[in-house]
Amino acid sequence: MSYRRAECRVFNLSFGSLRADPIRFSWRSQELTALTQFEVEFSAELLNNAELFNAENQLTAFHSLENKQNLGHNFRAAAQTGNLHVTYPDFPARYTYGFKERGNLFLSEVVARILSFFQRRRVLFSTAQFTSSEHFILGMPAFLAAEWVDSVSFGPPVIDFQDTDAALTSALSTYEALSEECKGRVQMLLHRYNELLNLPYVHERVEGLWRITEALGHSVPLTTQARDEYTRLLPVCGVKGSRNLERTVSALVHYGISYRDEDVKDSFKIRNRSMHEYLDPRLLSDSTLPQSFNFLHRCVDQAIAKELGLSAFVLKDATFWIFQNRVL
Repeated sequence: MSYRRAECRVFNLSFGSLRADPIRFSWRSQELTALTQFEVEFSAELLNNAELFNAENQLTAFHSLENKQNLGHNFRAAAQTGNLHVTYPDFPARYTYGFKERGNLFLSEVVARILSFFQRRRVLFSTAQFTSSEHFILGMPAFLAAEWVDSVSFGPPVIDFQDTDAALTSALSTYEALSEECKGRVQMLLHRYNELLNLPYVHERVEGLWRITEALGHSVPLTTQARDEYTRLLPVCGVKGSRNLERTVSALVHYGISYRDEDVKDSFKIRNRSMHEYLDPRLLSDSTLPQSFNFLHRCVDQAIAKELGLSAFVLKDATFWIFQNRVL
């Protein structure tokens, strides 16, 4: 079987150094295998060069804390920091659209979002042109257009640069072993997380992080341990019953997340106030917002890491700055 290679540009991914060896990963496409009746496996390499590493350093400087406070700072600014080379089996030209669609969907909805989680910033890939040696067909699914007008946040990494290779391979291996239903759930989890990286205000992120934690708790069984802990926390939070609190506690127990009673109480209070006192301006200056933000961010980070099978890797805590209710 002969093979071909496609290339695309990589935006906002920090390599941390000028890499002598690329970051390698691969994946199999069950949909394309069923369509073509031969095994379809993609092998990819993420790499940079001196010019691109210089662009990475310039992007880091542009999004520095000092520059973020300038009136002219553009938080949407992105930069090409790498290239992606994808090797794939040659295919009959009639399958061009399928390869273009399935290959790019996996890159944009799985790989890019896993890397976005690793670095707490939006990592984007341009469209890879998967072509056949028979003849060229321009198959252009219109599913990537919105990525290029979306904003790009810039945050501290959750996975060390030197662990990117092994962590990405581990995450993709875990993902590949999931059922189709669970794959969809993990994709949506990464999508919701990616959405939060867009939000400039801390109260918006707190609301979103709570909703993710609550939704995760809704999708796991309520164990006896979780029920007992929920019962214990009811008087701590000052309520007689709350399905939202029950689901959140279920998530905390299921994912083995450590917490203080104050963490749960304060974040639960903010959740209720944002639901029932949505137009109260005091929500923007609640003194517990920063602590709740850090706590809920840690919860979601650890939950996603467990879903992706990353227990062997050290997670770095979020170190965002908060200035007048904005996340910097």
